[in-house]
Amino acid sequence: MIRQNTSQSQYRPDIDGLRALAVLPVIAFHLSVPMFSGGFVGVDIFFVISGYLITATLISDIHASRFSIAKFYERRIRRIIPALFGMMLVTSLFTAAFFCPTDLKAFGKSLICAALSVSNFYFWRQQGYFEPESTTRPLLHTWSLGVEEQFYIFFPLVLALLHKRVSKRLRTIVLLTAVVSLLISIISTTYAPASAFYLLPARAWELMVGSMLSLGMFPKITGPAHRNAIAALGLMFIVAANVFLNDTMPFPGIAAILPCAGAVLLIGAGRSGDSVVSRVLSWTPLVFIGQISYSLYLWHWPLIVFQRTNGLLSNGLSHQAGRIIFFPLLLAISILSWRYIEQPFRTGSLRLGGPALFRLAAVSAAIGVALGVFFIGSDGLPRRFPPKALTVENFLNYDAGEPFRSGVCFVTPPVAKLSIPVCLTKDQHKNNYLLFGDSQAAALWTGLSTVFPEVSFMQATASGCKPLMEPNDTNHTNHSYASVSLIANLLVPPSRNRSKPCQEMVKYIFNDYLPNNRIDALAIAANWIPSDLPPLSDTIARLQQRGIEVVLFGPEFRYNAPLPRLLANAIRQGQTDVPLEHFSAEQERLDSEMAAMAETKWHVRYMSYFKVFCKQERCATYAAEGVPLLFDISHITKDASIVFAKHLRDSGDLP
Repeated sequence: MIRQNTSQSQYRPDIDGLRALAVLPVIAFHLSVPMFSGGFVGVDIFFVISGYLITATLISDIHASRFSIAKFYERRIRRIIPALFGMMLVTSLFTAAFFCPTDLKAFGKSLICAALSVSNFYFWRQQGYFEPESTTRPLLHTWSLGVEEQFYIFFPLVLALLHKRVSKRLRTIVLLTAVVSLLISIISTTYAPASAFYLLPARAWELMVGSMLSLGMFPKITGPAHRNAIAALGLMFIVAANVFLNDTMPFPGIAAILPCAGAVLLIGAGRSGDSVVSRVLSWTPLVFIGQISYSLYLWHWPLIVFQRTNGLLSNGLSHQAGRIIFFPLLLAISILSWRYIEQPFRTGSLRLGGPALFRLAAVSAAIGVALGVFFIGSDGLPRRFPPKALTVENFLNYDAGEPFRSGVCFVTPPVAKLSIPVCLTKDQHKNNYLLFGDSQAAALWTGLSTVFPEVSFMQATASGCKPLMEPNDTNHTNHSYASVSLIANLLVPPSRNRSKPCQEMVKYIFNDYLPNNRIDALAIAANWIPSDLPPLSDTIARLQQRGIEVVLFGPEFRYNAPLPRLLANAIRQGQTDVPLEHFSAEQERLDSEMAAMAETKWHVRYMSYFKVFCKQERCATYAAEGVPLLFDISHITKDASIVFAKHLRDSGDLP
């Protein structure tokens, strides 16, 4: 997201209001506020706004024969660099004070990339499933700045060249480029989702639809009734995207069309005059939020990360009190950033131009790079932590490849298929159980296969792949689930909510392997959430109709930050309750609900982590001395997998 200048031929307060409509849902989404499951689409709205305003400015300059690439970049630097550098500097200080060595080194790498406007490439490369959780990376949000800046390295020059040489074909070329980018986005969302999310080729179309609007490539909206209807439709699209999309759906791709279309309709309707919606968006408080939206966007994410990792506020963000405290603090910091950093460098006493401004940008980037190099070269300043904390913290570098059988029986990119001879061959001398699901299922394999040598545990697992049948059989589909999911399914069909390897694996297991291979039990495990219960009920019922015994593993523990980090901070601070403050109570409630349904409705054997590891309202955090129960926010370590399996054997729950 990048702040733009609205001072073109006519200032439009409704566009500032639209900025507010974009940034507030982003913040709400990151705070897990209900009804904002798709709040991340605010970034896409900003891309459209950016494309519209920048193109309007460029075309105006080109027509007036005053276009200068140097002047263009001066404007970009003034708007972006001062506030960005201020945020990165303060974030670096807090990170150096509180982050574990592993996290500080990772932060140093992201700081270097953010300073050079290529952080989207860094986070794309860090897409690995077992990398430290992305939700605890303070500069993660700078990926969108990288996308925009890379777009504007080439776009002004190309636009000026095309306008001069082939002005009659300019619109055709822009349209074709946008269509190609959209096709790349749709295809890569399925086959390379991280590339689709972070990289320019799959995102350029979002900026270019804004450019198309500036170039007059959409039909003119005339008349108050038409204008009000179009504006209302645009607002409805944006609201629908915020409410019905979620982070489990493929994105951007087709799903991103909804918020982008909404932004185009709202901006386009406002070009021809006022509407009821534009008057609402021009409400003074919304306009002010829009004016400080860049600072809000810059500061909200580091504040959330520091709260999750170090308890910056007195209450966890999962509590309403924490949210109430959070927003006034964010608003105050953002206003200060806007008033004393953005404004002076844009229009006030610190406004620089020419070589001085480019020197400022170069020095800012150099300082960011130097700090990043220092954090990496110092090995994350380990002397800040006691030895016991460093032992625990080292589990942030945990390699889950071997215990999960990654690339063989746990499918992760770039491996696209299971090794069927290794993973799905039955043992004629043992009971044969098939362990089926996502990474939560893969985490169980080592413990189960070690503790139960008399059972052959076959394995079919893939990252993010829940073992649920598609609701395509009208005789068995849960109609309540289907009705609730109707709008979401229209936007993103259920089969597209999975990666291609996942789709292929689920289809093979349900439609080929199970009908043709008798097994003693199907053990399913996944990162369950409440909305999974209706399709899970449907799946269990259909499996039981086939005569397949189901063993169901419940939800694992979940923290809002990696457990090794929390334990290291607890040791450093001498406060054993630090992990408890970050524990998700929702998982325990879900476990209780699933346990009850397993007994009264599903009639399946149910394996509960909470029953094994939680006593007297407290849950274990270590599997053994110096060995955390989890190596990230929700995946058990190899030692914990073995401990869990031993409890299941001793209690007689398995085999």
